[in-house]
Amino acid sequence: MASVSVRRLFPAGLLAACAMLLAACGTLSKSECQTGDWYTIGLVDGQAGADGSRLQEHAKSCARYSLPVDPVRYEEGRAEGLRSYCTPPSGFANGMSGAVYRNVCTGRAGSDFLAAYGLGTDVYRARSIARDAAAEARAVRGERDRLDDRVDELRSRMANATPEERERLRDRIEDIRFDMMGTFTDQFAAQRRADAAARDAAAAEAAARAAYFQLFGTPAP
Repeated sequence: MASVSVRRLFPAGLLAACAMLLAACGTLSKSECQTGDWYTIGLVDGQAGADGSRLQEHAKSCARYSLPVDPVRYEEGRAEGLRSYCTPPSGFANGMSGAVYRNVCTGRAGSDFLAAYGLGTDVYRARSIARDAAAEARAVRGERDRLDDRVDELRSRMANATPEERERLRDRIEDIRFDMMGTFTDQFAAQRRADAAARDAAAAEAAARAAYFQLFGTPAP
């Protein structure tokens, strides 16, 4: 019953998040150590792809409260968790999320996991490039908007300015407009890169999903 409930709490799409959360915490709480449900702790760690060193981290945590661990029950749970982790859908999902693989899968299951993980990682990399390109395009647009706002501000000041001040303001506006010519070119180029990267990411995902289906005979998650 414990394995069923934990699987519901930790579906394949959340395995990477579980792994990152566990790594960030690095410890168990006092209540978890006191409860001592080491099978379930191992099960959750296994489903998140944790390696054997995770038990050492838990042992250090519980040692602070002078509480023991149960390595036998923990490893039984982790082995059960790894059976659901070391699957093609899990490999693909973890690769797409950029999760770190800790070489915990063996045999045919390990080979299948790695193949699917590699396909997912291809998608992750292409998406990362697309995100960076989109962020660059937004930054360039933001700079152009900032210059537009500056021009509007200087124009509003001209209404109550002296002739000498108006002349200085006009010169400043012309300088900004000159700068804006460069930002327009930069914005166009950045947007083209972002659009191309988005297309590449979509193509990479389509290719990865097609390859996954060819390898495993089922659609990728």
